[in-house]
Amino acid sequence: MSSYSKIIFILLFVMSFYSCAKTISTNNHGPNSLKENLFISIALDYEFSKEYSQSAIVYEELLKINLNYEYLQKAILLNSLIKNYSKASELINSNINSFPEHKESLLQESIVILIKNKKYEKALMISKKLIADFSNDNNYNLLANIYFVMKSYKHAIKYYKKAYAINKDPKILLTFTNLMNEHLNENHKAFKFIEFYHIAEKFNYNVSTKLLSYLQERNNFDKMIKVSNKIIENLDKEKDSLKINKINDLILSLYGTIDVNKAIEFLENNSHNDYKLLELYMITAQDEKALVFANALYKKTNDDKILGNIAILEYEKNRKDIKNVIEKFEKSLAIESNDKYENYYGYILIDDNIDAKKGISLIKKALKKYPDNYAYKDSLAYGYYIDKQCKKAYELMSEIVNKVGLDNQDIKEHWNKIQNCKENK
Repeated sequence: MSSYSKIIFILLFVMSFYSCAKTISTNNHGPNSLKENLFISIALDYEFSKEYSQSAIVYEELLKINLNYEYLQKAILLNSLIKNYSKASELINSNINSFPEHKESLLQESIVILIKNKKYEKALMISKKLIADFSNDNNYNLLANIYFVMKSYKHAIKYYKKAYAINKDPKILLTFTNLMNEHLNENHKAFKFIEFYHIAEKFNYNVSTKLLSYLQERNNFDKMIKVSNKIIENLDKEKDSLKINKINDLILSLYGTIDVNKAIEFLENNSHNDYKLLELYMITAQDEKALVFANALYKKTNDDKILGNIAILEYEKNRKDIKNVIEKFEKSLAIESNDKYENYYGYILIDDNIDAKKGISLIKKALKKYPDNYAYKDSLAYGYYIDKQCKKAYELMSEIVNKVGLDNQDIKEHWNKIQNCKENK
């Protein structure tokens, strides 16, 4: 027996039960509500068991008993769920006149079902009729969606714009500007739409970050910073710390692109990233300022990773206090491997004739992370030289000189020494 036959059998049984109940009932509403409630229970039971096709059939029978909009909606939904699109469309077409107050939503559902069934031309025809009767942003957006799936992007953009003109929905704005940019080569027009929204409309994070990407394409870093600052102002009101940090990182990278001193000034003013500020102090050779700041940061955080930077700065300031420097490197590297610290500490152990083999081992760790770093390779070659591994030193240093030349003073000095080492061997 097929599933459909089984359901009909069950329904016939229920109806015969209903007929018996009708002869003994004295309640005016009892028989009708009993029959209907029994059918509802069967439909819900099938739905709960995920037997959607059976549930849909029962809801269709319920619709015959009681022309109820909820039953129609259930029958449409369940048929759509099992991809019985022709049946879902048939239900809409045969019942739409019975529910004039729901005509718009039923037509919208019909269009969505036709799109899913890839009957685009019919969907277009109904959509245009829908707009003739109900001209609003949702229906223009629906028509645009049909053109979009048909890859008729020019028409899609036209109707997305009509929808956007009514409600200024940022999602629609981003949709059609992306299409303008990707398919119609109208990057500048898309940029202007986004820029105008940012200036004239209520703040929207996605639109504002899209504007940043357009500005970045144009290398307009100054304007990017202004937009970013406006984003931060609005995010502060929303107390969205995650997005605030993301935009702060962007501002910082922009300042770094324009002027590293502006990046330092930005960080000094907002305390966004103290670790980055310390790094920039060191990059710009502000060693005194960096050492004071590093010690204050260590006192504030008790983060032993900072000790590696303090060790570097103290060594540059006073190379005689080597014991204190070594202690700080050891403590810092015990917490976390760091290629910069491993290279610097390793080189100190080599150059100060403290422990060349340990120095070589540390620099090799750094090179595992960054095998193409020629500064690290130079340190390793010099370590081989100090450890009297002249062949290894020469081979590695030859590679470095061939790649980067002899403009760097340290590389030039090391190369001269290693050449003599080879000659001595």
